[in-house]
Amino acid sequence: MAKHILTQEHIDQLRVSPYILSVTQSQIRYTDELKALYYQQKDQFESGMDWLRSIGLGPELIGRKRAASLITLLNHYPNYQAYLEAKKAKNDPMKISDKERIKRLEHQLKYVEQENRFLKKNIWIDQMQDTP
Repeated sequence: MAKHILTQEHIDQLRVSPYILSVTQSQIRYTDELKALYYQQKDQFESGMDWLRSIGLGPELIGRKRAASLITLLNHYPNYQAYLEAKKAKNDPMKISDKERIKRLEHQLKYVEQENRFLKKNIWIDQMQDTP
């Protein structure tokens, strides 16, 4: 399934929404107010899609996949407080698990190794250009 690219008209509509932090053609960032509102109102609607439509952010505007992903994320936590705690824990390096810390360090190591290979190639190219 292709990613739903937002048109300029949709971007302009989203920018005036009080629930949108920022928007580009391929990304939408939602405010914490939107997430808090969801937990306050979710029992009043049959589905998350109905709730999104009621606040003007239906799948017709943001795309079906984005809408479904947002609702799935919000339904993952029982309430707004649990959502905030999970968000805070994710960004707190002292609270990440050893497994996650190892994963991050391995990723960082691979990046540094790749950067090192790139720099070696640049040095080699510079040396080749300097020799007559």
